[in-house]
Amino acid sequence: MPIRVPQASLAPQLHSQRDSQQAGSAPPEADPRSPESTRNMMILMQQGWERGRADDLDDQAGTAGDGTER
Repeated sequence: MPIRVPQASLAPQLHSQRDSQQAGSAPPEADPRSPESTRNMMILMQQGWERGRADDLDDQAGTAGDGTER
């Protein structure tokens, strides 16, 4: 089996950008959000997905909605 070389197929320009970023960059900062605000955001996203699924089930088959029905 051939030996895999990570990112061997990258263009030369990308290799030089990647090398310079690794040499002089600091580790990425942590997310400034609190755990509670992240949890609330995820809850709101999940509720939106559930509303979207419920709205999709309410549509008649074969009719295109314009997104204005409530």
